[in-house]
Amino acid sequence: INKIKSKKYRKIRKRRQDRLDNAEEDAAILDGDATADRERVEQEEMERMEERMTLAHKNTSKWARRMLRRGSKMDVEERRALSLQIAKGE
Repeated sequence: INKIKSKKYRKIRKRRQDRLDNAEEDAAILDGDATADRERVEQEEMERMEERMTLAHKNTSKWARRMLRRGSKMDVEERRALSLQIAKGE
C-alpha cells in the first residue's frame, strides 16, 4: 500500500485530529475540572507567545524584506542590524 503524500490530505487529517483533541478537552471542561481549564488556557497562551516570538525575528517584516532587496547596496550598519535580527530568530 502506498502512502498518501498530498498536502491537502495531511491538512485535512491534521484538522480532524485537532477537532478530536479539542472535543476531548471540551469534555474535560464540561466535567467541571477547573484545573484542566486553567492548564488549557495557559497552554494556549504559551503556544501563542512562542509563535509570536518566532515570527517577530524572521525576514518577513517589511523592513527586512526591503533590506534584502537592496542587497549589496546596504551599508555596514544595515547589514549588522539585519544579521542581529536573523540571529534572534534562530
